[in-house]
Amino acid sequence: MLKYGFFNSVNGDRLYDADDISNFFYKLISDGVFVTPSTSLQVTASSGMTVSIAAGYGMIKAKYINNDSPAYLTLDSADSTNPRLDRVVLGLNYANRAISLYIKKGTAAATPTAPTLTRTAGVLWELSLATIEVSAGATAITQANITDDRGNSELCGYVTGMIQQIDTSALFAQFTAAFYQWFNNLTESLTVEVSAQCFTETFTTTAANTITIPITLDGFNASLDSVAVYISGLRITPQADYTVSGSTITLTKAISKVGTVCVIDIIKNAVQAPSGAVPANATLLANPAGTSVIGNATFEEV
Repeated sequence: MLKYGFFNSVNGDRLYDADDISNFFYKLISDGVFVTPSTSLQVTASSGMTVSIAAGYGMIKAKYINNDSPAYLTLDSADSTNPRLDRVVLGLNYANRAISLYIKKGTAAATPTAPTLTRTAGVLWELSLATIEVSAGATAITQANITDDRGNSELCGYVTGMIQQIDTSALFAQFTAAFYQWFNNLTESLTVEVSAQCFTETFTTTAANTITIPITLDGFNASLDSVAVYISGLRITPQADYTVSGSTITLTKAISKVGTVCVIDIIKNAVQAPSGAVPANATLLANPAGTSVIGNATFEEV
């Protein structure tokens, strides 16, 4: 069915409903939280088990949200034995014709996971504003327990423009096909070896609420070298979980437990080898020639 609009009504021959208005914006404005102000719908700790959701604006399926004053939600009591992960959710309920803020409670477990968002078109569509760690036996939520999900496009995301980015996948698929057609006509073989030096450092926290991890490898260059950080065996995400400046890793969420083991993998280009000795807490992973081969590729006509 072809739908269009809008025209003035003559004797009631042009009638429009809320969906007609919303659908006008559906392809123009994406779901998420508006980036201005920066605190728009931000979740912060309040008192006890209560959190606050700041004033701000958002969009879900072309329906607008305007929270004009702070809202407060209280989490259920903590489990006495295991931690759990709860979500602060912004949900569009089609049956109720309402958008609301609420807590989506997770399940307490030794290794808890956050509850899955419900996203059923025409029924219920949820965005996660924050994930909250409720420690076993906790009686209060602190800011360190709250992970801001607004910037995560898989969970929420920001509305940063009127038009979403153009999908160029079909165009580049055509370019890729043309390249391989040209490449397959080559009669010579090309072999490229990519090599680097790989180092692993370990760091163990000696104080509660550690927020920085030092990199002790001589000659480390944050702008040229690649870094991967693991905390208690779990790899954390660059930018979202940590940043690197100089020779210091700064975490976005402090490590509360003393004795937590952190592992830092550092990859240096072979021509940028450390000028000094490898520190005691770093291990060079290398082949007999002193260079750890990351990979090689051979291109030839078949």
